[in-house]
Amino acid sequence: MKILRIIAGSLLLTLACAAAETKVSAPQGRPVLVVDGKPLPMSGYSPIFWLKLTIRNFNNFKGMPLGYVFSGPPNMGGTRLFWTDDGALTAEPAFKIPNNSEFATYDESLNYSLSTLPDTRLLIRFDLDESNAWRKSNPDELVLTETGERLNVPSLASDTFWGNSAKAAGALVCWYEKQPYAEKIVGYADFWRREGTHESTIMGWLSDRSPVMTAAWRAYLQKTYGDDAKLQAAWGDPKATIATSVPPADRLRGPVREVAAIPFWQAGKENAPLRDWLLCLRGLFHQRVIQVAAAMKEGCNGRVPILHDMLKQPMQGWNIGDFFNLEQPMQPFGLELMAGCGSSGVAGLFDAPGVDGLITPHDYQGRGMGGIFEPEGAADSCTLRGKLFLCEMDTRSYVGCRAEEAPARDLAEFEAITWRNIATSLSRGWWPYWMDLYSYWFSDPAMQPILARQVKVLNEASAWPHHDEPGIAIVIDDAATEETNGAGRYPFLAISEQIRLGIARSGVPYRIYLLEDLALANLPQHKVWYFPNLFRCDERRLALVKRVQKDGNVVVWGPGSGISDGVTIGPASATKLTGFAFDVIPGNYQRRGLFLGGHPLTEGIAGQTFGDGLGYGPQLFPKNGVSVASAFAQQSENHSALAVKEQDGWTSLFAAALPLPAGFWRNAARLAKAHVWCETDDVVVASREIVALHSIVPGAKTILLPRPSRVVDLITGNEVAAKTGEIRFEMKAPGTRAFQLLEPKP
Repeated sequence: MKILRIIAGSLLLTLACAAAETKVSAPQGRPVLVVDGKPLPMSGYSPIFWLKLTIRNFNNFKGMPLGYVFSGPPNMGGTRLFWTDDGALTAEPAFKIPNNSEFATYDESLNYSLSTLPDTRLLIRFDLDESNAWRKSNPDELVLTETGERLNVPSLASDTFWGNSAKAAGALVCWYEKQPYAEKIVGYADFWRREGTHESTIMGWLSDRSPVMTAAWRAYLQKTYGDDAKLQAAWGDPKATIATSVPPADRLRGPVREVAAIPFWQAGKENAPLRDWLLCLRGLFHQRVIQVAAAMKEGCNGRVPILHDMLKQPMQGWNIGDFFNLEQPMQPFGLELMAGCGSSGVAGLFDAPGVDGLITPHDYQGRGMGGIFEPEGAADSCTLRGKLFLCEMDTRSYVGCRAEEAPARDLAEFEAITWRNIATSLSRGWWPYWMDLYSYWFSDPAMQPILARQVKVLNEASAWPHHDEPGIAIVIDDAATEETNGAGRYPFLAISEQIRLGIARSGVPYRIYLLEDLALANLPQHKVWYFPNLFRCDERRLALVKRVQKDGNVVVWGPGSGISDGVTIGPASATKLTGFAFDVIPGNYQRRGLFLGGHPLTEGIAGQTFGDGLGYGPQLFPKNGVSVASAFAQQSENHSALAVKEQDGWTSLFAAALPLPAGFWRNAARLAKAHVWCETDDVVVASREIVALHSIVPGAKTILLPRPSRVVDLITGNEVAAKTGEIRFEMKAPGTRAFQLLEPKP
């Protein structure tokens, strides 16, 4: 320990110089960190912050030219280190580290990082937390459930908590900016409290009837309606008053038979209290994001970018409570998590001061062999706006993990998974980083050559150009829950599971966008556009959708597309959006379909079934156009589960059941004249400059290129071909093969 303190002291002397300015820029189409005008090598690593573990962690990367590493205060409370239990703010850390702690100082782990990797830069990460003592002293600031249970969770309406957290976040940033090693810091990242969500919602509680939230709810109603008469008219409730209203109870917590009978799609007066509640939460969430981001930006005087772990819109319907807690089953009636946390309508937050990018883990489900590397956050929307996106590679390996907990069960799987992850991020314009959450996942010496090559590739990629290749675009309306009963199973099925089980295995690259992204001038010209949850049809949404209804594109509508006009639920608005006429069956029911033969969309998949056992409704079945799949519908009536209809310059395709298999998406891409990179159901990622194939199936593989290219093996650095239109290889599965695509030599 004494030696480490000597090292730390020497660093404090040598690093005391003017701090460099860091910006986010995309000179080659891929947002990177730019330090004093020069792109930073973008390999990164996040160690454990306990000193003894940090030493062992960093030995695995010693001698490698990492561009940046994460550091920060000990995992003892993040920003609460800068405000006392009674709420007073401090300019220095208020929490004293115990003498028996594995830390000696707040920055000893950081200084060890700098001594081990002297040329690396620092990203400071922390949480927004409060102490148990603060909770005990401020009970009215905590969430109060509709059953009267007080949770150890600060309310979104708590100005006391969020005000303190924002100021403390600014104080923490300011403190680091004054340290002698500040010139090494290239950014700050807050991980919110529960990574951009809200614990009470994860626990299954939608309502919050704490005094502070009740006051915020009534203030929202007053601002929205102005008087009781307008509120009563909007809700269809002659007894409703602003002064006595409390946040609405969650109907999904009722008896199973009653909840199962509530139609999934709702509109108008029947859904007005829930919609108002979600909009109230949205306003509070946006307020808190802006509040914290602005304080952090002020804390560093805008010198470096500010990143946030939040805006996880592709995870709508996220079953995080079920996934992590076996004692908390909520499906199929669990509430939609993101809207329940207030995280909806978020596109405008990308323009808020202090929101320079996002940093999130990747989806825990399907991250092992044969799965995909899909961020929790809105990565493609972030990148499209020129913001930095970093994705955490939580690659739990056979080293330091229980066998059942490690997606990478041996060295071959570790290599295949990490190269898949790196190729995915490079093909989509954002960046991964390694991390050790609680153990030593990179401590097998056999990993060192793999890691060294990956560091080299990521560092060189900072200067590589990036261009999206037209493929499949998934477009999310993150306000869609406002047209439903609040349940989350459908959006999870239609987005996360549809991507993981079908689209990602189609041999066609995909991107995930927010609906508002359709208005951006730099929107890539994809050929297949999938709208899983565009439930509300209004003039704003129609205008956005028209941007992609052209050029022979295929537009795939999920069940319920256009079913709401904001006032009523029915087929008229769905016809206006999609061009189909519909048969309607009221009530919720399971969705299954059988592909028919004789159409290009069902080539190779005729006779296959698709769909899921989830019941939702009302049920819309297209009754014109060409039916390419029959529905296993209620009462065995002869309905279409999938129909296609030629429109003016584009093709409309309505699906009454999801998820659809990889073969369907491959055929839809062909119908739209998009390039199909691979004919097998392996995971393929691609851009104009990168392509990779990840598989658990051994044998001969072929990647078809959209244009002749010079091909370099990304993993070995060897040239595969000076000029070719296809890449053929023998896959030794499990494995990943990744390639860089360059202009052919003259």
